[in-house]
Amino acid sequence: RAAAAVPSSIASRDSYMPAALPVEDLTAVSTRALPANRADVLLLSSRLESALAVAAGDGAAQKQLWRTAHGELLAQVQVHCFERGELLGRCHVVLAGEHEQLEAQVRLLRSVHAEASEVARLQLALNEAETAHAETRAQLRRAGEGW
Repeated sequence: RAAAAVPSSIASRDSYMPAALPVEDLTAVSTRALPANRADVLLLSSRLESALAVAAGDGAAQKQLWRTAHGELLAQVQVHCFERGELLGRCHVVLAGEHEQLEAQVRLLRSVHAEASEVARLQLALNEAETAHAETRAQLRRAGEGW
């Protein structure tokens, strides 16, 4: 199959990820007409590791770096075998959707846990207040009996 035309700005083998790796420039995923080789994959891996080091502590930036690297790997596979690349892309979409659903469930469970913790804290405070009230009533009764 003929590969799609590649813009000259991303046609070089060094264009997998930006060399300076600023966090805000990590959204572009290159596509290439030339099949990738082992050196290309090692270069991508090296740049990914460098970018992850720059983005240390920034979870959102690190996720974007992994997405970018994954997109580049899909593009590399697709150049070798279009159908395999398409199938991997579809698998990624399904698995990413499942991942998003799991993250939403985790957020919901954390929210429910926080609410349950607050209810338990309030129940404990109510129990303590009821105990203090009962003790005060008993003291008042005893004090009233002595008159």
